[in-house]
Amino acid sequence: FEFLTSKNNKKYVRAIGKPVFDDNGDVLLIRGIFQDITTRVLKENEIREKDQERMNILNSIARTSIVAFTDIRGIITEVNDRFCEISKFSREELIGSDHRILSSGEHPKQFFKNLWGQIKSGRSWVGEIKNKAKDGSFYWVHTTINPTYNFHGELTGYIAIRNDITEQKFIEEQLYLEKLKIAPEKTQSKLGQSLTGMGVAHEINNPLAIIQASTEIIHRKVISDEKKAKNVQMILDSVRRIAKIVNGLRKFSRTSYSVEFTANFFRG
Repeated sequence: FEFLTSKNNKKYVRAIGKPVFDDNGDVLLIRGIFQDITTRVLKENEIREKDQERMNILNSIARTSIVAFTDIRGIITEVNDRFCEISKFSREELIGSDHRILSSGEHPKQFFKNLWGQIKSGRSWVGEIKNKAKDGSFYWVHTTINPTYNFHGELTGYIAIRNDITEQKFIEEQLYLEKLKIAPEKTQSKLGQSLTGMGVAHEINNPLAIIQASTEIIHRKVISDEKKAKNVQMILDSVRRIAKIVNGLRKFSRTSYSVEFTANFFRG
């Protein structure tokens, strides 16, 4: 219990008492000691406050981020509601599995080998991962994985905190498409090499790149109908553009052949 000293200082003490009885069984007195445990109590209160602060931080993170705990083998031991919401898996389906249940096939084996090598060495890992939800849709997450330890400093597992960046990745791809319209990269294809002298290689390569990128975005199944319609329209516009270029090349080819044949005829 706590009490105030004569100098108005708060102290915490632990009392241990034992009654002394007479021959009739009545209590004559109580013998005991008081132990000053102020230092210990203040330390415990400090730890308790820090633990509460950590819990408040974790609760705040859990409301906005995707959180998962795993053991040292990577087996999921706990997830928050946000994890279930974005992955479309129930908590029962996730706990007991490892993160391969979310594999999208986007990253090579070396990617995860490097990840594991880093966290097993006691270091944090930070990066972007593409996952696949239960319904087949894809989503991107910015991930931070930290090792967790017990009171003895022994590794007990890992905590992964993720944030959904799918929309951000979509915007980046849209900007990439816009960049393709302005400054298309030089093509290395045989078609491009054969048409470079005619100055039309980039004219074909540009819409082809737009078709490829737009199709990949639609394939991810994570965009709205409005954005999907916009990408489909970009594909159609690019196809029409290619068709126009090809038709122009055909006319040019027939005209060039006719002029060359006539010139050779008169020379003969």
